[in-house]
Amino acid sequence: MKRLLMILISLLLIITVNSFGIEAIAEPTTQENLQKGTVVNKIPDGYNLVAESSNIAFYFRNTDGGILLKDKRNGYIWGFPQNLKDSDVNGNKYILKNTQSAFNITYADPAARTLDIMPASVATEKVVITSQPIDNGVKVTYDMVDQKFKITIEYKLEGDDFIVNIPARDIKEYGNLRLVTLELLPYFGAATDRDKGYAFYPDGSGAISYFKSTHPVYFKNYQGDIYGADDINLNENKYNKAEVAMLPVFGLKNGDNAFMGIVTKGEYDATINYSPSGYQVNLNRVSVEFTYRRSYQGALQNGSLTQKLEPHMLKIDRSVTYKFLTGPYANYSGMANAYRQYLIDHHELRQVIKKGDNMPLGLDLFMGIEEHQLLRNKFIPMTTFDQADTILKDIRERGVSDVQVNLVGWNARGYLSYPLHFPVNGALGGTEGLKRLISDVYKMGIKISLQDNYVDIYADYRGFSRKNIAYQANKFLPVTNIWNNRFLESAGYVYDYFNYSIFPDLLRLKVNGITFERFGNFLFYDFNDRYPSTRTQTASYWMKMVNKVREKLGFAAIKGGNAYVLKYADRLYDIPEKDSGYFFSDEAVPFYQMVVHGSIPYSGTPINMFYDPKAQLLKLVEYGYMPYYQLTYRSSNEMMYTDYNELFSSQYTDWVAHAEKYYKKMNEDLKPLWSEYMVDHKKVNDYLYVTTYSNGAKVYVNYSENDVEVDGRTIKGYDYLVVGGGM
Repeated sequence: MKRLLMILISLLLIITVNSFGIEAIAEPTTQENLQKGTVVNKIPDGYNLVAESSNIAFYFRNTDGGILLKDKRNGYIWGFPQNLKDSDVNGNKYILKNTQSAFNITYADPAARTLDIMPASVATEKVVITSQPIDNGVKVTYDMVDQKFKITIEYKLEGDDFIVNIPARDIKEYGNLRLVTLELLPYFGAATDRDKGYAFYPDGSGAISYFKSTHPVYFKNYQGDIYGADDINLNENKYNKAEVAMLPVFGLKNGDNAFMGIVTKGEYDATINYSPSGYQVNLNRVSVEFTYRRSYQGALQNGSLTQKLEPHMLKIDRSVTYKFLTGPYANYSGMANAYRQYLIDHHELRQVIKKGDNMPLGLDLFMGIEEHQLLRNKFIPMTTFDQADTILKDIRERGVSDVQVNLVGWNARGYLSYPLHFPVNGALGGTEGLKRLISDVYKMGIKISLQDNYVDIYADYRGFSRKNIAYQANKFLPVTNIWNNRFLESAGYVYDYFNYSIFPDLLRLKVNGITFERFGNFLFYDFNDRYPSTRTQTASYWMKMVNKVREKLGFAAIKGGNAYVLKYADRLYDIPEKDSGYFFSDEAVPFYQMVVHGSIPYSGTPINMFYDPKAQLLKLVEYGYMPYYQLTYRSSNEMMYTDYNELFSSQYTDWVAHAEKYYKKMNEDLKPLWSEYMVDHKKVNDYLYVTTYSNGAKVYVNYSENDVEVDGRTIKGYDYLVVGGGM
């Protein structure tokens, strides 16, 4: 009986879809083009030319809202999949129809006893499609009859870019159901198992997943919330958490063609989805999904908690720009170059590095931290201000002049004592000791920044108030951890507090800059009645603080590298050299580094914290990092029983000679590349990689213990070789 019911439902779905004029897709007559990575090179019947540029022609089909874009340089056609085989969709006609969808949605009935978020596809639901021409494009309205949603999307060409806009004003809910998410063009450019190429997604430094003729069935896809997880988890272990999607980009390479999507509006409330072939259907696809409402834990009249839906839609415009690449540029390197140029054209990438600059040495000096004890905490001074002066004079005398110094744990009760900032810790030398240090090293040409945290707040320390912390959507539960002692400061509150309380003290100290923790790899919604903010507004508050520091003090560094910081930061910390290691990911690639190199200095893990120094030192060269250490005057054993016990080896006397030698070698070998863009990156084999720079120089990195020959050159084992570029 159940089997018969499923057959009847499937038949009903097929009849419903066909009744709304969506055409069946013919089986292919040849697979030759698929083997070459070209799905189709002929525009099917029913499509009309809407707009064209010198390289791209845009076609639209009125009957079902079909979209195709032809690259006039080689005839390749992008759009919804054409000429699919039964094996691509597991013989499921319903899925076949879904591949032609302009968007998928999820929705819910907020009045239902239990919140049930349901999926729907515009290609398989009852939909009335109307369209009207606009400049260089078409405006399409999709009236989803059963859900009672009207969603209007604008498709147009701007030069060779394909722009897709979803205006907030043109989304109408005229029934009882409410829109939750919308995944835009979910199958755009989808590739089969027969195609040759890969998908790119911004997991950590960047990740690619190759198309495979044989693969398992996957039960999970990649879902990367842009700028960090939307669901805040303050209990997360830093050693097993997923990497952040720091850039609002995605892409796909198919043969000698590639596209890249840039989420230009609405990225703060969006997720990059990559679904490998084997996840639900045998197609590789990558897209963006926009969030319009979130669910949250609300209270019933009896006091119990239940999932509820936010009553109001997030009314912001959404937009994606698609760029098309061909030939030698159709790869992740070409995508990175295109995205960098987009940022430059829109003044969203700060040019900090100048031609001829030395590569700086990054040096964190860890000052102090409290050790929690039963009766009274004990402060552990690891580096006093006078000792910091000694370290910096020694480094300067060793011939290292370009040093970016950052003091960690200078605060009233040391590192992790937030929200305490001032006064300066007395055991380290107090305010006068810090002033003296800043003055002394300034005479040596060295500037000092102070690291501080304006995000986390602990209930154990003076200054904590529940009036100033972030709350969940129910407005009565704060964002906290399982011990209920760690919280988040409301961005609106901390912005005011920083301007009127913290900043005057910074001016009096004559400090050269601030290193802002967490601003670049983390965002949150705040439903605090006094200081409400969206993720967009949270970032805006933070960046106003960064910009003020940069303009008034001269230097602003940020931990993390989310795209919104690139317009403001003088230095980036904690830039990952890897991805999250999902089972369908094949390679981590330096996409992020290719976008930023030559513009903003960046660092990753401190060298003295490397677990595999031989390989990780080579990774610094391959990925274009600046050398960076975190050191202390006293032995790190002193911190064994504190909450910062990961600094296993940090004593200055153990590392200063290493820092001097390695920095001088890197600066000598790589200084000519420091201000250059990283324009190409290739994996030659499992052990050999080559990076090309905008001045023509190439850097070969060999991770094997054996010497290797490539391009007529010998690269020694566990070594690198720089050639060209006038070197």
